[in-house]
Amino acid sequence: VPVVTGFIGATESGVPTTLGRGGSDYSAAIVGAALDVDEIQIWTDVNGVMTADPRIVPNA
Repeated sequence: VPVVTGFIGATESGVPTTLGRGGSDYSAAIVGAALDVDEIQIWTDVNGVMTADPRIVPNA
């Protein structure tokens, strides 16, 4: 099982930078797309399984 870090990226000129808020989720999506996976799972501290971000979609 590969374990990779998230949140850290690089600019077009190769300078290390952070990806900002949600950067680790974004990293997971990029790696998943690059590996052509069927799904990615993002586990958080929210109880239950949500259909969307409950902070944005109250009825998620």
